[in-house]
Amino acid sequence: SPAVKRLAAIAALVFVSLVISLVAGEFAVRWIFRDLTTTTPIESWFGERWKAAHLQRTKGFRERPFSWRKPPGERRLVVVGDSFTVAMGLPDEDRYARRIESALGGDVRVLQMARPGQEFDGHVATLRDDAVRAGADFVLLQFYVNDFELSKLARPRPSRLVGVSWIHAFLYRHSALYAVAALQWNALQANTGLVEDYGSYLQRRYGDPKGESQIAVGLLRKFFEIARTHDIPVGVVLFPVLSDSDEAC
Repeated sequence: SPAVKRLAAIAALVFVSLVISLVAGEFAVRWIFRDLTTTTPIESWFGERWKAAHLQRTKGFRERPFSWRKPPGERRLVVVGDSFTVAMGLPDEDRYARRIESALGGDVRVLQMARPGQEFDGHVATLRDDAVRAGADFVLLQFYVNDFELSKLARPRPSRLVGVSWIHAFLYRHSALYAVAALQWNALQANTGLVEDYGSYLQRRYGDPKGESQIAVGLLRKFFEIARTHDIPVGVVLFPVLSDSDEAC
């Protein structure tokens, strides 16, 4: 009937308009953020774009090629840490490990042995299995407040913009428009109190020095004990909390 045909035509027009709008929005977001280098979160479209263009891996780390056997006359400084040390979003020459190497010069090779999301348990394993194997003469441990978070299962989880997990993961990885919308949706939930903000969560979970944080403190001591056993001096570089949740963290 004419009414059904008219309704079908309207539905088709709405559908086509929606598709065109989404495609246009996708290309617009990609163009607007064409110079954006941040990769947080690494699983997003922006993270995938940056990894494809800049991430060089050697033996599982963001590092130039090196051998486990240390060449004669070379001294090695190994930096152990998480995404701050990996320097996600920065070009290779701006990594602080590379800057240290440039400043030291001479026969010093700085090896970056860091992984995004790695905490104290991972730092211990990296020191024991990789830094020692590489013949480290000095180890620099990068420390941030979330290194205490050995298990992320209790971390506040905002509701997804799309409830179906595999659809969310697919869109998050392949769509810049969806990634921006999802990040803003997460921020809205935290700002309106629908979900606990990350700084408050860390304070609640690890603020008591006699509580759960003792596990991480024990791993930190183990890190120093392993280094001492192998006669490797250790330094610690502290990264500040640069956010609105400074006091909570």
